[in-house]
Amino acid sequence: MQEACGMGGCGIKSRPCSVKSEMEMEPDVINGQRPPYVNILPENRPFVVVISSSECDKNFCDLLEEFFGIFMNFRNVRCLDFNEVTPVTEYYGRLYIAAANEDTMDWVGGNVCAMESYQATSLIDFLHLTPVRVTWPKVEKCLQSIFNLLELQNANITTEKWAVVSREDAPPIVTKICPNEQVEIWMDAESVDIIKGRCNQLKLSFWMIKFEFCD
Repeated sequence: MQEACGMGGCGIKSRPCSVKSEMEMEPDVINGQRPPYVNILPENRPFVVVISSSECDKNFCDLLEEFFGIFMNFRNVRCLDFNEVTPVTEYYGRLYIAAANEDTMDWVGGNVCAMESYQATSLIDFLHLTPVRVTWPKVEKCLQSIFNLLELQNANITTEKWAVVSREDAPPIVTKICPNEQVEIWMDAESVDIIKGRCNQLKLSFWMIKFEFCD
């Protein structure tokens, strides 16, 4: 199973093709409904594929029906994993497929881009997110809880578009009492501007944490 689910089995690295960005076209709320990525954990947002069609009023059920056959013909189909809560959601004329890992995301994107009337891209590219690094004390494991506290302690901070791609042990930069970790976040432009306007720092629990922007 390890061999079947390794890079040789599921590692399809065709990068998703381009669609128009959320910044240009998509409102934050439609009829009281928020974009589907809001309900996905920050560590799973990098694996969301955003799909659009070149045809007006395209019925995405046709695409899902076509994918059924693609699943049937994929010999390592057991390798594919999707978000259990919101695997597929339609929002504002686009389809959001929430994969559970990078290999599944690439498999979805590669198959979509092989179809003439569809385009796909990763959520990170779709939202034009910016890479940021930050170090904080390891006093909480759940990223969503950490982001919730950041929103509570810092005015005008919204983390619903933040996508976390890595967490690694770090030297005791913030405190020597607890272990520290360095986190790589892809962040929306509005959040970047707000944090830069606050000397690249936000409050988190007892501490001030400093963000490094990869300009």
